[in-house]
Amino acid sequence: ESDLTGTIVFSNRPVAVFSGAEFTQVPANVNYFGHLEDQIPPVQTWGYDHVVVPVPGRYGGDIIRVIAAEDGTVVSQPNGFTQTLVQGGFAEFDIPSDTAHFIKGSRRCMVVQYNKGRLADNNQGGSGPFMSIVPSVSQFVQSDQFQAPDTFDDKEYTNYVSVVVHKD
Repeated sequence: ESDLTGTIVFSNRPVAVFSGAEFTQVPANVNYFGHLEDQIPPVQTWGYDHVVVPVPGRYGGDIIRVIAAEDGTVVSQPNGFTQTLVQGGFAEFDIPSDTAHFIKGSRRCMVVQYNKGRLADNNQGGSGPFMSIVPSVSQFVQSDQFQAPDTFDDKEYTNYVSVVVHKD
């Protein structure tokens, strides 16, 4: 196995840590490969409450991984799911694509959303697998700016943005 999830990195100098895989399948039984890569945020920025939203145009669900920063982290969902994790341990579950999901940690945790390869959608569209760090609710901002090109290498792309709005 080459899964390094939960590996603890110590440094006395500033470093950036990246996670990913050069050529992988998500999940392992879906025969559509992709390159996964994301920069891991520092543990002190991890949070307690996360909202995972569906990826537009996808129907095969997502794989969610919740990684604990400390021993005794209880991960829970409103559907009754709970699991206690050790530092660096993780809970992983498959969620459907039809609704947003709320994930709560009793201590700081990081949530990673893995989008399945397009064959998980029975060829109904989509893309290769990808991974995305889900920011905690405490990281939400009032406004943001971003750029998304509509072409690259003379190919056209459709861009999506997921917006989560807190209702009082």
